[in-house]
Amino acid sequence: MTVSPASREDNLKQSCTNCTLDTVQNQPGTQVKLIRPLDAIIILLISLAFWKINPPAPSGRAERALVSMKGKKLALWDLEGPKRQKTIHHKLGVYNVSLGEGSVTLVQAPCPHQICRKRGKIDKPGESIICIPAQLSIKLMGSQTQVQSGSGQPDALSY
Repeated sequence: MTVSPASREDNLKQSCTNCTLDTVQNQPGTQVKLIRPLDAIIILLISLAFWKINPPAPSGRAERALVSMKGKKLALWDLEGPKRQKTIHHKLGVYNVSLGEGSVTLVQAPCPHQICRKRGKIDKPGESIICIPAQLSIKLMGSQTQVQSGSGQPDALSY
């Protein structure tokens, strides 16, 4: 049994007499607004809230590197000048770090998975290299970044 399109519309109209949903017919010359003014305000508020929670990373050039192990500050290296090598001794072995010209690279690490070494070169304030087995962290700081005084303990560690 075939049903003509006209009879389908009649059936829908009869079955939907109690419906409150308005239907929009897109006729030539009719514009349908996708975003209403209140929608735009809600989107703006959500965007501002997200920006407040996750502010943009600091810009500029990294000038220093803060080296910490097990939550204790080991060194504060100046990144100005030519490339040079530094070593960090740990019970796992020796970490070789290349630093200078505003960047830091972990060249050699004794940890098993080498994730910290695969991080590669870091050169922006706020970036860091972290080795979980040794609890070693190297964090870059810009000219306006302050070294936090306090316990120096991390908030949490996950193994």
